[in-house]
Amino acid sequence: MKVIKDQEGIGLVEVIFSLGIAVVILTSLVALSVFTLRTSTQNKLLIKGSSLATQQLELARAYRDTRDTWFDFVTGMALCDEGVSCYVTNALVLVDNDELEDIPGAEGVTVFFTTADCTNDDPENDLIVDLSADCVRISVQARWMVGGSPRYVHNYTDLSKW
Repeated sequence: MKVIKDQEGIGLVEVIFSLGIAVVILTSLVALSVFTLRTSTQNKLLIKGSSLATQQLELARAYRDTRDTWFDFVTGMALCDEGVSCYVTNALVLVDNDELEDIPGAEGVTVFFTTADCTNDDPENDLIVDLSADCVRISVQARWMVGGSPRYVHNYTDLSKW
């Protein structure tokens, strides 16, 4: 009988302490999982936005190559400035005031072109180029919204009259 009296079971304090440790560990794992998922989604959207901006630069180059004159290209691109969303379609047509494409997880993508003088060392400069210039800087900014928060990618290239 003495052996049975000396054996003690798990007390209430030990059970509550064990549950507390388990809750802290599970909460940390869930928070880490949510953070990882959010970061992964944002990176996927950033890669897709960068891809779209680069694609628009290539389409702008093709748009230049299909115009009859340099002046036609420059005046067409000058119609799109920072305040007007526009993009070049795969058929090499300049379309304005329209969303480019939906990115899964985003609320639409808007592309803005800016045409500036190549001789300016500041790629962020939004001065409209002189229509007689032999070189223009085409800037593309792809913008999208994620959960009410704006995101964007900015790429630029210099195109010359050749």
